[in-house]
Amino acid sequence: MINFTIPPEDQKKLAKLRYQHPSRIVRRRFTILHFKALKRPHGEIEKLADVSSTMITTVLRLYSEKGLQGVAEFDHFIRVSDLEMHRESILHQLQEIPPATAKEAAATIQKLTGIQRGVSQTKVFLHKLGFKPRKTAAVPAKANIAVQEEFKKKFWSQSWRKQKKGKGDYLG
Repeated sequence: MINFTIPPEDQKKLAKLRYQHPSRIVRRRFTILHFKALKRPHGEIEKLADVSSTMITTVLRLYSEKGLQGVAEFDHFIRVSDLEMHRESILHQLQEIPPATAKEAAATIQKLTGIQRGVSQTKVFLHKLGFKPRKTAAVPAKANIAVQEEFKKKFWSQSWRKQKKGKGDYLG
């Protein structure tokens, strides 16, 4: 158990920052320090802040070494796709000739950049570019109005149904 006191000026900052900081992880760290400033035991801080005892000791050590500024710093690694450096050329190519499927888009991207990605990864990348999946529909056939009218008269008329029923066919 790390014993130290948090100065009143830091306590005032913590009361505000634990709700206002943009990062959820940093807000959780400030909440731990806020409860520590209220002289709560570590077991109670674990329950109130919903964190592990390791997290509490890590945050308290960080505060003792670097102060509030050190607690507020959160350097996390953000993965960047290899395709990001080819973003503009891919976007231009796919807008010029839109792919019909994600598999086709993956093949186009591979031809353009030499980087091979699966269908799932291609879908994620296309979504980041602003593309949305399109729902496919049936392409209407060429309509011949005269043939359609003849069909309606022949197959939808009551007299035709009676003729068919008389022959023993079941229409339902």
